[in-house]
Amino acid sequence: MILVSNLCNIVQRLKKYPGSFLVHYSRKDYPWVFVENTDNILSESILKEIGEKLVEKKIIVPILDGEEYKIQFALGVVSGRVYKVNPEISLDSVLLSKDFHYDL
Repeated sequence: MILVSNLCNIVQRLKKYPGSFLVHYSRKDYPWVFVENTDNILSESILKEIGEKLVEKKIIVPILDGEEYKIQFALGVVSGRVYKVNPEISLDSVLLSKDFHYDL
């Protein structure tokens, strides 16, 4: 079960660090990684369920569309898929939403 506090924590960190992003590595034991910005060499693994829930709720979206990602992955250009905050949503409204807290 996903702990709501962990999910909220990640959303709050995405809000706090505007250049932050998540990377999904499909072939790793810990497939989701949170990165504060492109200059930061440190990253933090997050629970698989949290990354999946952020995608499911459309809070984060991939920066490469499906077709381009598949081609680059097949060519070996990328090893993970980068997700950023969905520009069509407000993280404040996500954090205040009843559905966000109870529909997990």
